Amino acid sequence: MKNSTILVIEDEQDIRDLISFQLKSEGHQVLLSDSVDKAISLVEREDKIDLFIIDWMLPGVMSGLEFTKKLRPQKKYADTPIIMVTALTQPDNIVAALDAGADDYITKPFDLNVLQARVRVQLRN
Repeated sequence: MKNSTILVIEDEQDIRDLISFQLKSEGHQVLLSDSVDKAISLVEREDKIDLFIIDWMLPGVMSGLEFTKKLRPQKKYADTPIIMVTALTQPDNIVAALDAGADDYITKPFDLNVLQARVRVQLRN
């Protein structure tokens, strides 16, 4: 579980920095992106990403939800855990994210310790 590579795709720098700090303090390697465009190049360059933390609403060519839908069919990432982090709190949004391939859904604002516990659960599975 330690030394896992986690890609965080979050456009809000303060949130991205907090998540990164928390994950690094647990011994994880953290890759950061503020858009799907940049995340795609990270995914293509990295040998293995063990977990994705993806914001739903992102600037650029596609949303985090659309990226999740495109990621799931790829053999390399078909079983890689995805945690969707978003301000969208409606049940329809949660269902859409889980149906798109997310393994977990966390609404903003969230407690960093809760996020870390959910990361541990996903990496344990």
